[in-house]
Amino acid sequence: MYMINVGNLRAGEMAHLCYRYALLHVWNGDILRFHLPTTVAPRYGDPTAAGLQHHQVPEISLDADHRFRLELTLRGSLRQAVVESPSHRIRVAVEKDAVRVSLAGELALMDRDFILNLRCSAEARAAFGLYAPDQDGWIALVSLQPEGTSCPATEGRQVVLVADCSDSMQGDSIAQTRQALLAILNRLRTGGSLQSDCVRQRSAGVS
Repeated sequence: MYMINVGNLRAGEMAHLCYRYALLHVWNGDILRFHLPTTVAPRYGDPTAAGLQHHQVPEISLDADHRFRLELTLRGSLRQAVVESPSHRIRVAVEKDAVRVSLAGELALMDRDFILNLRCSAEARAAFGLYAPDQDGWIALVSLQPEGTSCPATEGRQVVLVADCSDSMQGDSIAQTRQALLAILNRLRTGGSLQSDCVRQRSAGVS
């Protein structure tokens, strides 16, 4: 948690704060997810037990009306990415050496976090490196994501699945669970085995 105390502001005056930081992201297959929190939820437990002072505890208001604007610049191999946001409507502008991503509207409510998914080809995400000055020295970063060759399994696998069969799973939920179990069963190789444990008030196993 970052905190700053600002005082001595007169009526109508405004303080403009700007800070820069770097985050390392992790590829999930061919997708890189950028997540920007815009909401603050209450902390569980006693904040003072975590060492927070009274003025360090964020105030929570369900009717707060805060808005934000967003501009992202994608450079390097990320210029080739397919960009989409499952949380907000966005505008994408392709330039000569960069891709600009912004909100479709000028301002958006801070009622949910902003999520941006970047999908790249294997060639675009295979390797990346950068270096920059760091105080009296230099800092370097290299990212490698080689494509491994998959070998087909020669032996069957033993698969154990746990399914929730309680009363809350009635209707479509239990029907979808049954379809998923049958789909997994149909994809087992010769010599494989499946054990399904149904969890209700009393557990029952089916092999």
